[in-house]
Amino acid sequence: MNTPPSIYIGNEEITLNFKDAYEDDVIQGIQRFIDAVPELDVGQSFFWGMWPVKLVSQNNRVTLLAYDFVRQEYTKYIDQAIALWREQSNVCASQDLSWFSVKLDEQIFFTPNAFRSPMLSTTEGVRDKPDTESSSGWFVYTAADRENNLAFQSASLGEVLQQYNLNILRFLGLPIGWMFNIEMNGTSHVWKDDLSATSLN
Repeated sequence: MNTPPSIYIGNEEITLNFKDAYEDDVIQGIQRFIDAVPELDVGQSFFWGMWPVKLVSQNNRVTLLAYDFVRQEYTKYIDQAIALWREQSNVCASQDLSWFSVKLDEQIFFTPNAFRSPMLSTTEGVRDKPDTESSSGWFVYTAADRENNLAFQSASLGEVLQQYNLNILRFLGLPIGWMFNIEMNGTSHVWKDDLSATSLN
């Protein structure tokens, strides 16, 4: 059985658990991320990008846990948290942009089939300037839903993460004023646009 990889906080060794294998550059990236978070302590919760994680002491080892939105508890496997962070970072880096957060309780607005997998039609999203403190500014919709005048609904980021549609979630780190689309053949595009969320209705 392979030994789980480790990172360090100071001299403290931290165990990482993955369901899938990860290359050394991923482990090194995790170490850089941890190094950038000030004053981490065992028992402390923090966010890996948009994903809640926690350091705990188990069997004389300190382990990094990730929150399971389905089971509503912290579990040892961190694959989803790492995959989301990598995908969002890659999307932002492709446009030379800084990653822009969404809080767990902030609302994302979407049409009924926007997060459906497999896709039923081209999916698009735009991040408008939030008009309330509870809004993320994100509006995600499918072309078919808009053609059929289907109304937007909303859910918190935590509820959206529970569905874990990485095909959509990877774009949610884009800043205000940016858009994306995903075509049925899998091709995706990202661009800055002056379109406001109010003109979508």
